[in-house]
Amino acid sequence: MTTTTHIASSEIRSINDQGIFTGYAAVWNQPDVSGEIISPGAFKTTLRTRTNKLPVLFAHRSDEPIGIFRVVKEDSYGLYVEGELNLDTLRGRDALTLLKQGALTGLSIAFIPDSSTPNRDGSRTITKASLFEISLTPIPAQQLAQVTSVRSINSAEDEVSDQDLGCIIAALREFARS
Repeated sequence: MTTTTHIASSEIRSINDQGIFTGYAAVWNQPDVSGEIISPGAFKTTLRTRTNKLPVLFAHRSDEPIGIFRVVKEDSYGLYVEGELNLDTLRGRDALTLLKQGALTGLSIAFIPDSSTPNRDGSRTITKASLFEISLTPIPAQQLAQVTSVRSINSAEDEVSDQDLGCIIAALREFARS
């Protein structure tokens, strides 16, 4: 049985004007709209061998990057990211405005599967993949691939607020019930 924890876009906290956001670009063992599943460790090789920072794209538009990902790593839940929007660009400022409004909450990945196994339902599980980019998007292919916070660069503002802590505790309780 697969369990899921969903942090809804309405639960995004600590929004300000610095353009730093966190989230999950993929969640392990959860099907996307085509039924494709990504297994833990699928991006291990590509993350280890990558020499440059991944760009933040807006809806997979490679001709107009809007920032960089400062952190891209696998954890027990999925592909965790910390991105920084370039607020010197019009599209970067637009993305921040849409994040604050709640209209832009999804994350989407572009990758090439290097290895996969077929599933009984005709879909496949990706066991190894080359990651090319991650985009902010209003509608991600994997429903749980979401921005979870938009926050400040300033360390004084990076402290967890009571509201943030409440959101985290609620998500953990939901996970424990699943």
